[in-house]
Amino acid sequence: MENKKCISNNDILKNKYNSSEFRGENIVAESASLVDTTLENCEVGENVEISNSCLKNCYISAGSKIGTFKIEKNKEKRLFGTDGIRGVYGQDFTETTAENLAKALCYDKKAKIVVGRDTRESGKILFDAFSETVKKLGGQILDLGITTTPAVSFMTRHHKADFGVVITASHNPVEFNGFKVLGPDGEKISVEQEKKIEDMFDSPMPEVETQGRIRKINLQPYADFILGVDENKFDGLKIVLDCANGATSTVAPKLFEDLHAEVITTFSNGMINYKCGAVYPDALARLVVQNKADIGFAFDGDGDRIVAVNSKGQILDGDEILYILAWYYNTLNKIPSKKVVGTKLTNLGIENKLLGLGLELLRVDVGDKYVKEKMADEGIEIGGEQSGHLMLSDYGKSADGLLIARILTSIYLENKHIFFAVKDNNYMQAHKTIKLVEELPTTFFESSEFKTLLNFFQAKLKTGRILIRPSGTEPKIRIMVECTDWVTANVFANEIRKKLIVLLKGG
Repeated sequence: MENKKCISNNDILKNKYNSSEFRGENIVAESASLVDTTLENCEVGENVEISNSCLKNCYISAGSKIGTFKIEKNKEKRLFGTDGIRGVYGQDFTETTAENLAKALCYDKKAKIVVGRDTRESGKILFDAFSETVKKLGGQILDLGITTTPAVSFMTRHHKADFGVVITASHNPVEFNGFKVLGPDGEKISVEQEKKIEDMFDSPMPEVETQGRIRKINLQPYADFILGVDENKFDGLKIVLDCANGATSTVAPKLFEDLHAEVITTFSNGMINYKCGAVYPDALARLVVQNKADIGFAFDGDGDRIVAVNSKGQILDGDEILYILAWYYNTLNKIPSKKVVGTKLTNLGIENKLLGLGLELLRVDVGDKYVKEKMADEGIEIGGEQSGHLMLSDYGKSADGLLIARILTSIYLENKHIFFAVKDNNYMQAHKTIKLVEELPTTFFESSEFKTLLNFFQAKLKTGRILIRPSGTEPKIRIMVECTDWVTANVFANEIRKKLIVLLKGG
């Protein structure tokens, strides 16, 4: 047994390992005899004798002799999250991720892929890695350059492509980036398809004799679609656009100028999502008032979210826009289902207003994909969430900030009053977040300690709602308290945040 070895982080250890522990992503054991040994996150090579050992989340090569052992496989961390692949560039993923994604999409065929990206510096690096790999594998890249996720969705359908890929981290800060993968229908691929792609990441690169190509395409078909929604032109209207220093910067101003509006564009050439856009609409509200504008719109980094501001500087979030759309289409008798889809976050006051129109609000989990699923399952015409994802079944399944801005401006021409009346709402919501420094245990929200804390504050609040949930796109816990008094909602939200921080620390 003296010649048997274990290679750990490239150091050769020449002994027989009894009662030892090895941990780390890069640990490889080859031709070793492992007895009473713990291996965690390890790749076990060939000709390894294992007995009476504990294996945690390990890959074991064929040819190893396995005796008695205990396997403790950790929950596999998926590459795809709730909205594609997303994380901090250089930390959670790199150009290799882009190359592997290209390989997976082109593994079975020479795929035609429409690609767009937002304005992050890392986007060009990731685009080059992705597109060059697709080209090497014989595929075809249709490059839209910097543009919105909805535009990529539309152009994927228009060009009958196999996939659409958007290099974006949406509303997340500049250090984040990611990939949204769309199918031929322009919609996000299914979880099953995501798993198939993940499984192919470690596959060898296929050998292809004939290379593909990369060619630029323009957005005119998408622009024509937005311009042709109705016959209204916006002569005499002054509109402020907050482009979040993101993807709408290249699209939104020209579209509204083509519709004859007087356009004031802000946040179109800086750090994406930094104190601007749909997540931070306060700057837009000030600019609308300062410029005596009729209305303003703020988008997120990739253009699928929208927040509006009326001429008084009042911010209209996704819930309030949902109501305006429902009110308008209900007056046109275009909601035969008499239902609207919202989420668990949708404001109670908005629900009451919808009931006043004879419309029932159906609530789903937070996330535009759940809204879309409910709309499709029950044939519902309108849906949306507070963050600004709004969907109209007449115009496809996905949220499009520019489309909604176009429609809202047309509604404004017909009835300005509704943009002020929607603010007559007795329910206030306070929102707080906790940034997580490490991954949250999956059982946290099921623990007795958490449930006790939640029940205590809910009983103390008496009337109103408390919602505590993990963010789907960032390492955060989100807290919402809703009641008829703003001060009470804010005090409760702050107190809950403090208690949760103590609980997370094991207190």
